[in-house]
Amino acid sequence: SPDDALLENQASSNRHRPDQARARLAPLTVYTPTEGAAIGIARATSHFLPATDVPCLMNSSAIDNSAPADGVPMNPARVALAVLVWSGVLLQLWLSCRLALANGKSLADGLIVYLGYYTALTNILVALVLTSSLFVRHTAFTRLFANAQVWGCAATSIALVGLAYHFLLRGIWQPQGLQWLADFLLHYATPVLFSVSWVFLPSRYRLR
Repeated sequence: SPDDALLENQASSNRHRPDQARARLAPLTVYTPTEGAAIGIARATSHFLPATDVPCLMNSSAIDNSAPADGVPMNPARVALAVLVWSGVLLQLWLSCRLALANGKSLADGLIVYLGYYTALTNILVALVLTSSLFVRHTAFTRLFANAQVWGCAATSIALVGLAYHFLLRGIWQPQGLQWLADFLLHYATPVLFSVSWVFLPSRYRLR
């Protein structure tokens, strides 16, 4: 019959062209958004790159998903520094509020006194800047702090805190216990470690 003849012709054609037949029967490949973006970039740039570079671009395992959206490389040292800075900030806040309560004042009074110090405000700025570098996705928070001006301002301000305290203020009192620890974190550890961290940031995050 005509139908049998048509089927026989199609089967014969597929035997002569097995690759094309398998291609028509190949399952649909589903890519993740990241893989799809990488493949799109590879195809768009394939006219400008050597052929050996394209498979590398299309390999999703080569994509660095650990880098935050703002472009500041994330590393364990910066995470540890952020924890250290926040520890000093929160410890001094607790000590200020405790002192206010001990003197018969309110928590609001302790908070006002705490925020009245340039040291406290600068350490808070440094803590926020470091925290912004740990975010993986773009947010209003990361856009606010992820630029050279803010990083440079934080580095300059905290360096001034350390230098002014060491040369002008360290001899006027002798803190003890937890107050000594907070004093060391706010005036020595954070200024030195953050300044060193800022030096090793990518050049676009340093003032020129």
